[in-house]
Amino acid sequence: MEAARVAEGLTVKQAMKLLGLSRSSYYRQVRGMKDYRKRPREVQSAKHAEVLREVALMRMEAGHRRVRAYAMAWGKISTDAAGISRMSCYRVLKSEGLIQPKRIGRNLREAAEQRRQRLTAPDKLNAVLQGILLIT
Repeated sequence: MEAARVAEGLTVKQAMKLLGLSRSSYYRQVRGMKDYRKRPREVQSAKHAEVLREVALMRMEAGHRRVRAYAMAWGKISTDAAGISRMSCYRVLKSEGLIQPKRIGRNLREAAEQRRQRLTAPDKLNAVLQGILLIT
């Protein structure tokens, strides 16, 4: 085919322009090569999405690192599995909407402190008397 084009007095560049092909497509056709088929990229972390979602729903307080650690500790994901890095786990959980707010630990500590304050036994006389008056 290329010899026929050259015999007609066309350069490769002119033939490409005439045929409307790119340089690589032109040479693939001339040499009888097959065009590449575009295949969608298989995302490895998508295989683990169901497991990570399940663990994240069981442990709502855990962040993406702990969810990954729980999944590995419970044997749901092997440690040498492909696509199970911390960042992959983060991306999967973020796409599912299961990432906790940034300050969840602070909120949990504040709630625990408030419970501790409510449950402490009164040690001063007025606090004891107020407690007795509230009960009666």
